[in-house]
Amino acid sequence: MSMNREKIRRTVVLDGSNIVAQGVEDGNDGNILVSAIECYEKLGYRVIPVMKKGTVGWMRYKEEPGYTIILQMFRSGQLRTFEQGDDEGVIQIATDPKINAWIITYDTFWYDKKDKNGETIPSERKSHPEWDWDDIDSRTRGTKLAGNGRPRSGHHWSVVGSEFFDPTMPQASKELLSNEYADFHRDLQIVLGKMNRITGFLERSDSELKKRMLNNASRISTNVSNLLEMIPPPEIPDEATVNTLLLDDCKDLIGLINQIDEGAKLSLRGKRDELRARINEYAEKAKEERNKSDIEERSRLKKLREEEAAAEEAGVTLGKYRKSQKRKEASEPEEPKEKTSKEESGANNELTEPPFTKSQFASALLGIKDDSQNRQPYASLYGKLIKERPEFNLKKLGIRPNIYLEECSELIDFEIRMSEDGAHEHYWI
Repeated sequence: MSMNREKIRRTVVLDGSNIVAQGVEDGNDGNILVSAIECYEKLGYRVIPVMKKGTVGWMRYKEEPGYTIILQMFRSGQLRTFEQGDDEGVIQIATDPKINAWIITYDTFWYDKKDKNGETIPSERKSHPEWDWDDIDSRTRGTKLAGNGRPRSGHHWSVVGSEFFDPTMPQASKELLSNEYADFHRDLQIVLGKMNRITGFLERSDSELKKRMLNNASRISTNVSNLLEMIPPPEIPDEATVNTLLLDDCKDLIGLINQIDEGAKLSLRGKRDELRARINEYAEKAKEERNKSDIEERSRLKKLREEEAAAEEAGVTLGKYRKSQKRKEASEPEEPKEKTSKEESGANNELTEPPFTKSQFASALLGIKDDSQNRQPYASLYGKLIKERPEFNLKKLGIRPNIYLEECSELIDFEIRMSEDGAHEHYWI
């Protein structure tokens, strides 16, 4: 029995540029996107809204309905944007094995488009014939294949006024991974949805009081969005829970593990108890890795607090303190040391240099900022950067983004803010 990938889809990717254009009036309506997010979240799905950056700018320029909501979603990191190729972005996110999502759009990806100079842009089907279009069509809600094999739009979901409906969408399958933050995550999603609605209400006024309210509402939305980003991913259930799973649940859980961890490669073959044992063995190894990471994180936080204390004592910011320490280290003569056998054999754990300079990284990162006057979360900006320009994905190069930011301290002004419980640090630039 093969794993049903449709059955375990717990995520939807919204083609935001397409959805906001489905109102009764000409132009766009950001309220429709808010309604779509609420629709699928109520069914238990994780929702990833995607939009072309040009749509955000156009809605702001024209002050179209709901434009303040779209701006707020963009600034707080709720909205994933692309300079170009947002349709390709929607498909790539949804078909990522670790995400395996539904696609919500009326776009058939069949027709060519024109750029602003009148040049033809080939359709996604022509540009990417190597993609599995049968799979893409099977996960797209909004289009159906006609008798001649061509997709037709206008199916599954619809818009009435500014409200979005998808009456035949099934409830999300049960969550097989363990997540103590599930209720917390759901509550934050509800709060964020309410704040988006509040933003939509406050934008329809020139009142100075409501403008101040709108600014405060935007800050709250940003803080809630940052809280959502801080929630750790779900974990494998404990052994007692795994040992109660039925055969099909075991297969679905192994399928999820293989999606999340490409190196797992757990087999789906075997009887129920064999699959349970396979899951529990993997979970034990994953727990050991997490414990190791936790020890490293605690050590790093301890060093950070020592640096913060030293910076406070010296009366300078943490960034300036670190710069002074680097200058001090650079001015001291290096003590000669004997090479270890590892070094002599050429084996070491040093990270390779990325294929770009620190200056190029800094320029690209700061170019993502839409507010030059206020600090913004590094995590959100970095996430937007690698979606628009994957060549700056530091993790794929084996480099921790926070560490690299510290290495760029002479080019990027940042500050570190601790969470209220003191367990996590967040970089703001």
